[in-house]
Amino acid sequence: MKKCIRKGIILMMTIMLVIPILTFSNERIASANVKKEQNTTISITKETLTEDAKSLTLSLKDLEDKFQNITWYSKNKHTDHHDKASATKIEINNAKDEKTGKQIIVICDKFNFNTNITPRKAHVKTYWFIDKTEYATVDSKGIVTGRKAGTVILTAVAASSEAGVATSIVRDTVTIEIVAKENQCEQNNNDQNKDVKPQAKLVSLERTSEYTLTATFDSAIQTPGLVIVNTEGILGVVDSKNSTKVNYTLSTASALLTGYQKVSIGFWNGYNVIPGDKSAEVLKVWDVNFTITILLPLPAPTSVSQSLNDNNVVYVQFNNKLDEATAEIKTNYVVTGAIVVSAELINNTSGATVTLYLQQSSITASQTYLVTISGIKGYNNTYATMNSFQTIIALKENTPPILLNYNYSSPTTIILSFSEAITGTPIFAVIQNNVDIASYSLVSGNTVIIVLKNTPTLNVSMQLVPIGTNTITDLAGNKTSSILSRTITPTSN
Repeated sequence: MKKCIRKGIILMMTIMLVIPILTFSNERIASANVKKEQNTTISITKETLTEDAKSLTLSLKDLEDKFQNITWYSKNKHTDHHDKASATKIEINNAKDEKTGKQIIVICDKFNFNTNITPRKAHVKTYWFIDKTEYATVDSKGIVTGRKAGTVILTAVAASSEAGVATSIVRDTVTIEIVAKENQCEQNNNDQNKDVKPQAKLVSLERTSEYTLTATFDSAIQTPGLVIVNTEGILGVVDSKNSTKVNYTLSTASALLTGYQKVSIGFWNGYNVIPGDKSAEVLKVWDVNFTITILLPLPAPTSVSQSLNDNNVVYVQFNNKLDEATAEIKTNYVVTGAIVVSAELINNTSGATVTLYLQQSSITASQTYLVTISGIKGYNNTYATMNSFQTIIALKENTPPILLNYNYSSPTTIILSFSEAITGTPIFAVIQNNVDIASYSLVSGNTVIIVLKNTPTLNVSMQLVPIGTNTITDLAGNKTSSILSRTITPTSN
């Protein structure tokens, strides 16, 4: 992998000799002045290499004799890396059995283990150890060789130096089972490439966003390589969600390009590549369409209002059709001081309405509330994600009145008492001995008074039943959620 990186760097230095100024990620990183003197120098103005060697040698052809050998070196011992971040996690990423984490290796066979280190720019190396070296051995590159049938533990440790290995807590392990196979050693000698595979092949290279080129390969990528766009060299980053994809971030200048552009790409490396496969160690030229359609953000909603009939409901109106998935994510809607239980997209035609259902009693007072809406996209990619939108709306409290008690009051009255002042049209039947003896009902303050036609028979139960358009609400319009069908036994007390 280091050889591949080194070759890519040497190529880029060659380009620096041809092009006076080369930029990386929209920054000037190097300048070269070629003079007809014995010592021609290239001064690097930014730290760009991570190499253990103190010097790299670049040889060029077809120049005068005095320029045949060019040596790059650093007088600053600390230019090997500019990011001194420590590693927080290391993970062996290519154990074959995902369920058990075990790797099966046949005696005399080899397997090259790889790791992911977090953060990616941590200034550490990977150190490898085997607990039982009589069964297997591992070299400094993580290549394990089976020696004897048995089980071993392979440990990968992230440390800044060999001296720090003992105290480093950033490590990962995998269990390896070494198994015997008849004539395996002989077979292995005849098949040196048993556990390796061809270099990953580039499937596509396309512009995927305003500032991103994405390369897709036919297998996982370990070293992302580089692209050159309009004389700009860009190092790639393996996609965190899909290791077969590599993303390259365009500079502001390159992002302005349109139409088909020549893009050079190379020096990537897959996992367990056949030794000697150098197919990716050259630059390949691809024609990439840089013209993209940049979507405008979804326009803000035109209105946000509480339902006139149900204080638990808020309507959000849009003039455009919405993406259903993002429109129904409840966390995209925040009503400060209340709780959104769910969001439902309705009437998604030329415009759209989203119904928000609020948790009952979460609006504690009738007043104004701040509403924040974000994260919603247009239907079928007609609009990009909307900008965060805020508005202030008036909401009525949504705590319903509660029935506290119900009593017979001699001689011809039943009284229902509620937790707050009420209004409405109470209509009840009062059944005793299969006869409805209710006359009429009325509201007074926080009570409903039911007047009976005559004095009921004492100690005989009566069934209180709400009928017809019976409606009881508080002054904010919240309907009572209490059960109003009750059994009352009149007594002389």
